[in-house]
Order: sequence, then C-alpha cells, then structure tokens
Amino acid sequence: MKAKFMVSAALASTAVFTIASAGTAMADSAGDCPDQAACLYYNSNLGGASAIDNGDNIANYGTWKFYYTQSGSGGQNGYLQYVKNNAASISSGNDPGGYRVFYNSNYAGVYQTIGGNSWANLNSQLKNQNASGRHL
Repeated sequence: MKAKFMVSAALASTAVFTIASAGTAMADSAGDCPDQAACLYYNSNLGGASAIDNGDNIANYGTWKFYYTQSGSGGQNGYLQYVKNNAASISSGNDPGGYRVFYNSNYAGVYQTIGGNSWANLNSQLKNQNASGRHL
C-alpha cells in the first residue's frame, strides 16, 4: 500500500512540474519577436496574431494591422485587425532600451514601458486602448 502511494505521489508531482514548466517557459521568453524590434499581440500572454515594429516609432496604430500568425496560443485571433485599440500584450524582443505603448496617438497620454528583452500584458488602462508606441 505504501509503495502504491509513493508511486502515485511521484507521478502527481511529475505532472504538476511538467505543467508548471510549460507555463513558465512562455513567461520567461520574449516570444518570437525579432532582434531590435517590438511586437504587439492581439491576445494576452503573447497570443494571437502579432504586429512587428522593426525600429520605427508608430505615431498612430490606426493603419497598422496584425499580419503575423503563430501556431497555438490563438495564433489566428486578430489576424488583419487594426492594432489601434486591439493589442493585449507586447514583447520588446532584444531591443536593449525597451518600448513604450501610449493611450493616445502621437505618443501622448497614459503609457506603459516594457524593458528590453522582456514582455508584458498591457495594463488595464492600455489593454485594447492603445494608439501609439515608440522605442526607447
């Protein structure tokens, strides 16, 4: 009986470790964002379609669309939707200075800064309320 319990406990802890590892692997990554770029994603947690800013500052996301899709994580969600007021998360790729997302066009209003080589879900003021962004 004791041996069965130990095997069951070992299997359960392995399953929990595997699930936790899979969850943190994405959290530790800046996603598939190219070097020196910033990527905005339609879904939280770097999911859904993405738009890539390769170094240009975008004063108005109004004509910029989510063009890139990925497998898994709702990869098709948001495809060809406008980025303005539709982004939920962002990755700064390996951009050393990071990236700043603004509530208003022309880099105005409330903003959120994402440090270099990191990612974040946009905060409650900016999730689906984003209009411009710039590299720092």
